[in-house]
Amino acid sequence: MNILLVNMPFASVTRPALGISLLKSSLQGAGHECDVVYANVAFARLLGLAQYERIAVDLPHPLLAGEWAFTDCLYAEASRPLSTYVKDVLEDRSPLTDDDIQPILAARALAPAFIEDCLGALPWGKYDLVGFTSGSAQNVAALALAARVKAKDPDVVIAFGGCNWDEGMGLELHRRFSFVDFACSGEADRTLPALVDWLRHRVGAELATIPGIVFRHQGDSVSTGPATPVADLDTLPFPDYDDYFDALRANRLTRAVRPAVLAETCRGCWWAARHPCRFCGSPGCRRTYRAKSPARVLEEMRVLASHPGCSWIELVDDVPSPEFFDCVLPELAKDPLPVPLLCEVRPEVTREQIALLAAARASIQPGIESLSDHVLRLMHKGSRALENIRLLLWCRTYGVPTSWNLIFGVPGETERDYAEMARLLPSLRFLDPPDGCGPVRLDRFSAYAEHPEDYGLDDLEPLTAYRYLYPFPDSSLRRIAYAFEYAYPGGAGPRTRVRGVVEEVGRWQSDPETGAPRLRRDPDGCLSIVDTRSDAANAQRRLAPLEACVFTAAAGICSRADLQSLVQTEFPGRERLDSDVDGVLAAFLNDRLMVKDGDRYLSLALPEEPEDAAGTGRGAVAAAQVTSG
Repeated sequence: MNILLVNMPFASVTRPALGISLLKSSLQGAGHECDVVYANVAFARLLGLAQYERIAVDLPHPLLAGEWAFTDCLYAEASRPLSTYVKDVLEDRSPLTDDDIQPILAARALAPAFIEDCLGALPWGKYDLVGFTSGSAQNVAALALAARVKAKDPDVVIAFGGCNWDEGMGLELHRRFSFVDFACSGEADRTLPALVDWLRHRVGAELATIPGIVFRHQGDSVSTGPATPVADLDTLPFPDYDDYFDALRANRLTRAVRPAVLAETCRGCWWAARHPCRFCGSPGCRRTYRAKSPARVLEEMRVLASHPGCSWIELVDDVPSPEFFDCVLPELAKDPLPVPLLCEVRPEVTREQIALLAAARASIQPGIESLSDHVLRLMHKGSRALENIRLLLWCRTYGVPTSWNLIFGVPGETERDYAEMARLLPSLRFLDPPDGCGPVRLDRFSAYAEHPEDYGLDDLEPLTAYRYLYPFPDSSLRRIAYAFEYAYPGGAGPRTRVRGVVEEVGRWQSDPETGAPRLRRDPDGCLSIVDTRSDAANAQRRLAPLEACVFTAAAGICSRADLQSLVQTEFPGRERLDSDVDGVLAAFLNDRLMVKDGDRYLSLALPEEPEDAAGTGRGAVAAAQVTSG
């Protein structure tokens, strides 16, 4: 059979679509013809790359602006007036400026002609099945084109898949859009090839026996449930990204885009498989944890990194597998890929692993989320504030770039949580600042969405923007929506209590500190702290023996009681040790050389490291082994 897979706006053009790239390889391996069209790249050239990526990546998700831009193409006169959405969503519910809004309006103005161009650009009738992937803000644009294709060539089978069509969302969308013949729910690696085999033969197994399919039976939409997760990921093919790079060349965007190539070492999340974070929006079927073998991961990453258009490798894992850190990363540290690597990590990564990441030329997206123990417990993150800060310290030490976020609006948080955090943040301005600071998202499948009453969340409603995407009753929108709004207990939102934190983060982002406190060993063996921060209390501070004992111990995070016990052991017979320790701690806190959360303390000075500790060779690994604590 002849299959076409389509990637519509507003998927970012800086990376290919992993799902359909894998499906292309699987379908071709099964003897089918398969093409992939990157319509998003064509629209980015039409709109302008900067404006396109602003909508695709930078605008707040609750606006669903990329989806709204294509509503006239799907509904024509049935869509709501432009001015209503602009006022109710873009102006009243967001801090957007006119400069922010203009690209959205420009995209909406270009959308109808773009859909017509897509319709005329391809021989749609030659394909037996046209499949649309729908993640991010792609659903309305994909539906609009699918409707036109079906009207033009009724014999073409239309199928949809992606996170917007998971479980009940896909079933309701299938009911509402009769031109969609099939939907795939969950992983489609086995589902779509099985569906294509059924379409080719129309004999043998019934559709109802294929897990992960939504189809029509006697006029009703019927679901066979989510797909069975692929158990052995080593059996998957390598993704085929040639169509993506061809699209960049055809649209003359090759020089303007630094393309990431996507890879995966595992699926699911080993943390979520046991106790997911309460805001985790992955459905249960996607949390099932499985990992590729280290040998397969290394082979695949090296093949993908060798593509002539690849600028960097991005791991799409929720979190890399333990095997990645134990077996793959040491190999990449010894023999790095020809391009940089980006991966998400849990905050529990060790100093040794950070050194290996540096040697492998990696940057990371750590799941920090908060710098308050109380808030982290409420999220069910399983991490602690000082460990998060220590991770940022290690990344600064070894030169590993970080990209992370602060989340607020967590059910159960208090004003005290954010008052303490606001006092903490000025001490951290020499570390990488958060990329964003915003409210927690309430996504379908999360504990917050499935059991809002347990967390004091009232009046759960689909995001207001959904009303402008789908002219359906509220009951239908509740089944389609992936993201929700909610009322805080007592009707008070979180922004007042987090104002101080938001302001501090803004200062951190706009004016980061270039200097840093560093721990130095003097020629006589004593320790000094050299502080090159612009507002340092002391440019150089030579540490007395008691101060050195406390400061070096707190580099590993210590409680007050542990520090007092250590000092009593190191300085036997000395009187007033408890009050001396308290005085030392107070002085370090006052000079922003130390931070605390509760009764636990962390020293902030960066240690002296070899010149290659920033990741230029094996010295980074050796330094970690020598100085870890």
